[in-house]
Amino acid sequence: MDYKRWHAKATLQFRFEKDSTVATREALAFDACASEFEAAKVTEAVYRGLQEKGRNVRAQLDALRSINANTRASITWAHGEGG
Repeated sequence: MDYKRWHAKATLQFRFEKDSTVATREALAFDACASEFEAAKVTEAVYRGLQEKGRNVRAQLDALRSINANTRASITWAHGEGG
Protein backbone atom coordinates (compact mmCIF):
# COMPACT_ATOMS: atom_id res chain seq x y z
CA MET A 1 0.00 0.00 0.00
CA ASP A 2 1.53 3.27 -1.11
CA TYR A 3 -0.07 5.35 1.62
CA LYS A 4 1.61 3.47 4.46
CA ARG A 5 5.01 3.75 2.80
CA TRP A 6 4.61 7.48 2.09
CA HIS A 7 3.30 8.12 5.59
CA ALA A 8 6.30 6.36 7.11
CA LYS A 9 8.69 8.41 4.97
CA ALA A 10 6.92 11.64 5.91
CA THR A 11 6.96 10.70 9.59
CA LEU A 12 10.70 10.15 9.41
CA GLN A 13 11.14 13.44 7.57
CA PHE A 14 9.41 15.42 10.32
CA ARG A 15 10.84 13.56 13.32
CA PHE A 16 13.46 16.23 14.08
CA GLU A 17 11.15 19.25 13.89
CA LYS A 18 12.04 21.50 16.79
CA ASP A 19 9.42 22.46 19.37
CA SER A 20 6.76 20.23 17.87
CA THR A 21 4.62 17.67 19.59
CA VAL A 22 4.01 14.15 18.38
CA ALA A 23 0.54 15.21 17.26
CA THR A 24 1.98 18.08 15.24
CA ARG A 25 4.53 15.85 13.54
CA GLU A 26 1.80 13.30 12.80
CA ALA A 27 -0.37 16.03 11.29
CA LEU A 28 2.53 17.23 9.12
CA ALA A 29 3.17 13.67 7.94
CA PHE A 30 -0.51 13.16 7.16
CA ASP A 31 -0.65 16.45 5.25
CA ALA A 32 2.41 15.47 3.22
CA CYS A 33 0.77 12.27 1.99
CA ALA A 34 -2.91 13.27 1.91
CA SER A 35 -3.34 12.40 -1.77
CA GLU A 36 -1.99 8.87 -1.18
CA PHE A 37 -4.38 8.52 1.76
CA GLU A 38 -7.31 9.58 -0.40
CA ALA A 39 -6.31 7.14 -3.15
CA ALA A 40 -6.03 4.33 -0.60
CA LYS A 41 -9.48 5.07 0.83
CA VAL A 42 -11.06 5.23 -2.63
CA THR A 43 -9.44 1.93 -3.58
CA GLU A 44 -10.62 0.36 -0.33
CA ALA A 45 -14.18 1.60 -0.93
CA VAL A 46 -14.22 0.15 -4.45
CA TYR A 47 -12.89 -3.16 -3.13
CA ARG A 48 -15.54 -3.33 -0.40
CA GLY A 49 -18.25 -2.41 -2.88
CA LEU A 50 -17.21 -5.23 -5.18
CA GLN A 51 -17.16 -7.64 -2.24
CA GLU A 52 -20.73 -6.67 -1.39
CA LYS A 53 -21.75 -7.05 -5.01
CA GLY A 54 -20.35 -10.59 -4.97
CA ARG A 55 -22.27 -11.38 -1.79
CA ASN A 56 -25.48 -10.11 -3.39
CA VAL A 57 -24.96 -12.28 -6.47
CA ARG A 58 -24.30 -15.29 -4.23
CA ALA A 59 -27.50 -14.62 -2.27
CA GLN A 60 -29.49 -14.34 -5.51
CA LEU A 61 -28.08 -17.65 -6.73
CA ASP A 62 -28.99 -19.31 -3.43
CA ALA A 63 -32.55 -18.02 -3.78
CA LEU A 64 -32.76 -19.38 -7.32
CA ARG A 65 -31.46 -22.76 -6.13
CA SER A 66 -34.22 -22.85 -3.51
CA ILE A 67 -36.87 -22.01 -6.09
CA ASN A 68 -35.44 -24.66 -8.41
CA ALA A 69 -35.53 -27.31 -5.69
CA ASN A 70 -39.12 -26.46 -4.76
CA THR A 71 -40.21 -26.47 -8.39
CA ARG A 72 -38.49 -29.80 -9.02
CA ALA A 73 -40.24 -31.33 -6.01
CA SER A 74 -43.62 -30.03 -7.18
CA ILE A 75 -43.13 -31.37 -10.70
CA THR A 76 -42.05 -34.82 -9.58
CA TRP A 77 -44.96 -34.99 -7.10
CA ALA A 78 -47.45 -33.97 -9.82
CA HIS A 79 -46.18 -36.75 -12.11
CA GLY A 80 -46.59 -39.33 -9.39
CA GLU A 81 -42.87 -39.76 -8.81
CA GLY A 82 -42.84 -38.24 -5.33
CA GLY A 83 -43.51 -39.72 -2.17
